[in-house]
Amino acid sequence: MRWGNLLPLLVVIGLALAYVRWVRPRIRQARYDRWEREGLLPEQTGERRHDDST
Repeated sequence: MRWGNLLPLLVVIGLALAYVRWVRPRIRQARYDRWEREGLLPEQTGERRHDDST
């Protein structure tokens, strides 16, 4: 296998790892912060989560 064939694969794997490690947690935190500012968190609305598995 030559480096020319392996390089695109390594780039794709690197981008996927970067997304999982850095981008996704920042998106999740931004969403949580937005919900907190708008008063939509369960602690702020008085709602309690329930388990539908029973």
